[in-house]
Amino acid sequence: MSLPFIEIIEEITPDPNLLMWKFADADKEIKKGAQLTVRESQAAMFLNEGQLADVFTAGRHKLSTQNIPVLSRLKGWKFGFESPFKADIYFLIPAIL
Repeated sequence: MSLPFIEIIEEITPDPNLLMWKFADADKEIKKGAQLTVRESQAAMFLNEGQLADVFTAGRHKLSTQNIPVLSRLKGWKFGFESPFKADIYFLIPAIL
């Protein structure tokens, strides 16, 4: 049984030869307050409809309007991030930023 929303976002490099890879989200939406874990050797890039929305560096992040302001503006949330959202997430090697 799969959960309807993504609650934890983290990824290891699937292939050491890759510089960037997409988080496999199974077309699910991200839950309010989801946890994003970015390892020291990574960065995480959020895209909304093909536009760069936000970039996260190493650390653990709780996703909210406070730490994803660009994505919040792009989505135009009027209710303080009360509903889930959809974004494409790519993990990458920070040296290519």
